[in-house]
Amino acid sequence: MSLASVRAEEASRPLGRAHSEDVICRAGDSLFLAISRCLANGGNACLVVDDTARVIGRVTLEGLRHAIRAGELLRDTAIGQSIALLEPATSDTPAPLPLAVPDLTYAELEGLLDAFLSTWISGRGPHIEEFERAFAAFAGTEHAVAVSSGTAALHLALLALGIGPGDEVIVPDLTFAATINAVIHAGATPVIADIDRESLGLCPRALKVAVTEKTKAVIPVHLYGRPVLVETIAAARARGLAVIEDCAEAQGATLDGAPVGSLGDIGCFSLFANKLVTAGEGGMCVTSDADCAQRIREWRDHGVSCDDPLKHARVGYNYRLTNLQAAIGLAQIARYDEIHDRRAEVDALYRAALGAIPGVRFPARGRNTAKSVTWLSVVSVPKAKRTALIAAANREEIELRPFFYPLSAMPLYRDYVREPCVTSHAVSASGLCLPTSGREDEADAARVARVFRSVLAG
Repeated sequence: MSLASVRAEEASRPLGRAHSEDVICRAGDSLFLAISRCLANGGNACLVVDDTARVIGRVTLEGLRHAIRAGELLRDTAIGQSIALLEPATSDTPAPLPLAVPDLTYAELEGLLDAFLSTWISGRGPHIEEFERAFAAFAGTEHAVAVSSGTAALHLALLALGIGPGDEVIVPDLTFAATINAVIHAGATPVIADIDRESLGLCPRALKVAVTEKTKAVIPVHLYGRPVLVETIAAARARGLAVIEDCAEAQGATLDGAPVGSLGDIGCFSLFANKLVTAGEGGMCVTSDADCAQRIREWRDHGVSCDDPLKHARVGYNYRLTNLQAAIGLAQIARYDEIHDRRAEVDALYRAALGAIPGVRFPARGRNTAKSVTWLSVVSVPKAKRTALIAAANREEIELRPFFYPLSAMPLYRDYVREPCVTSHAVSASGLCLPTSGREDEADAARVARVFRSVLAG
């Protein structure tokens, strides 16, 4: 294979994010350069050429990991001299399509190395403070507090608003269990309510029915990148309820022009590896209430007073994010538009490839006041065919994931249901998440479409 043919093939890629200099290394280049090229082109691999520009193989991040463990990075080994580092340049076997892979570049690695070399590797350090400032600006709030997980963010938000034993908190039936678990951790009583089919979020009518004299807060979840209805927030406000937004899956979405997270009293985000902005693990609380932010900071760090670090203001928790994680998150949030736009392009490819297949329905775009984001591309399919569809995809090494189970369908949470959640059960039974890492191309969308046709139209 010649370098010219590599460049011609690259130019034909509809989603090609790489440039020629990103996909090519020379045999005499360093392993560090190979790492940067693999990360830059998004394919976790790059081609290796000799002095005549002839392709002699490829190097992958997995191979580079083996080389690093063998000590070759310390010995400044060149790519062409590495032990069993080169692989064949091409393969006839399609690569597996996992559900989601974090979009990491050399920028994240540089930030991580900087934090590591600074020796600030625990729950304090300049990267945390800078990440919090950047995230507050991103979310449209005055304050952001980095924490150890999205679940911790929800727990601290409840505590900061004084919600605990004897209080009721309304949560949607279709959500990840962290939403309801945080309420239970706070000692409050969750009340499960049905969702709205349009937004997939908490239904405003169901919210109104669920309110009692004990209700103190509501946790609307912006599910699968889709903001809840304006009416849901308005219904909670009209009843004097605190609003804690669960924004784990909707970083960057907006409602009426305002970023999610800024609509309620406190917004809670996850920084898990499959999110648009990740720190590997972690979470973020955002708010424009300075006193609330201070309480969250104190609870996050063992209850240590913000005014006097030698005193404890309350019985707190160890919910800190590390400076190492913050360095990754800081690089990610600077790249948000790039990361999201690629996932949105993948969603457009799926809509074009799958949209005409009988039984496949993509979510409606939503009202003009709501701007969704592509966390994962999602579809609904006939529920009687979903299991067969997942099995057929698995045989082709394509990972499809069903929607969350309704909370009310699990014995652990049934005591918290007062009204049947019919819409939630219907949506859950037919929903599917498609591989959405931002690196999928037209060929990948066509692979997924062939599996769908074989099951749904075959």
